[in-house]
Amino acid sequence: AEDTYYDENGSLKAGSYPIKVVATAPNSNYSITTVDAVYHVTDATIDYTIVAEGVNTTYDGKYHGINVIVETQDGEEPAGVSVYYSTSQITDTDDIVNSASAKAESPLRKAVGTTTVYYYIVDGNINSVLTGSCDITITKKALTITANPNTIREGDEPSNAGVVYDGFIEGEDESYLNGTL
Repeated sequence: AEDTYYDENGSLKAGSYPIKVVATAPNSNYSITTVDAVYHVTDATIDYTIVAEGVNTTYDGKYHGINVIVETQDGEEPAGVSVYYSTSQITDTDDIVNSASAKAESPLRKAVGTTTVYYYIVDGNINSVLTGSCDITITKKALTITANPNTIREGDEPSNAGVVYDGFIEGEDESYLNGTL
């Protein structure tokens, strides 16, 4: 950890710190995906827990957002604490509530790709803001296109016997594809 994470007494300062997962598996049967997280050090006067979860899923045609849970030991939402979200990092954490890019709901993603969502936990009781980020990652869904077998007589023109699709999500079909067969 960096020296800036510690106070003059050698204790970790209150704040949010990145947790980076690094893993390799050379000559393995596994394709490793790592998901980073955030390590929260709460102020000594904070009596609640924070759990932030990103999304890593295969395309399913649905909208996905991150989930940030702030609760007391009794499972209740702490009074005076609010969570805000943004797809851009807000540097002026003194005015999160009035920031144009801060929203009360997580931004959503439906299409393949990755969106980083920053979250800001505003505690009006102790005038504190805890920050972190999680990713919404949606990967491509497997789609198999199989040509139908066909038999013709020698000398006949080849015909298009068509194809069979396996893997579309409900409500989607070949009209969602680009290209030709």
